Amino acid sequence: MTQTAQSLLDLHDLCTNATVALFVMDDRQHCVYMNPAAEQLTGFTLAEVQGAPLHDFVHHTRPDGSPYPLAECPIDRAAPANMQEHGEEVFVHKDGTLYAVSFTASPIRRGAGSWVLSSKYRMPASAWRGSASARRCSGSAC
Repeated sequence: MTQTAQSLLDLHDLCTNATVALFVMDDRQHCVYMNPAAEQLTGFTLAEVQGAPLHDFVHHTRPDGSPYPLAECPIDRAAPANMQEHGEEVFVHKDGTLYAVSFTASPIRRGAGSWVLSSKYRMPASAWRGSASARRCSGSAC
């Protein structure tokens, strides 16, 4: 096995076994990679979120139920601004539950394309200033 092939296998094993959710988005904010921790965090599989911005699946609604436009999302601004963004946000799980996450979004530029590596982890409900318990996103609010 070549050193490059071994390095790719090592990277795959590292990402697959990471307990932090890892996402890679292309220049259209479409998710092209999710590790198992990301699938568990969001409730979505990679196959389910491909073909549209990840934001449309997990970050489309604010805690008050109002829409959260992609253009206002700090995670999705990382690549166009060419700078690392980090902070706390509220996501919507596939089952409609709202939950707090801490995130880092880092643009990676290679050749003509750009990628954003975004890592997130779920914060305890007690750390979420919006509510001590999970809320649900349903009906027209989502």
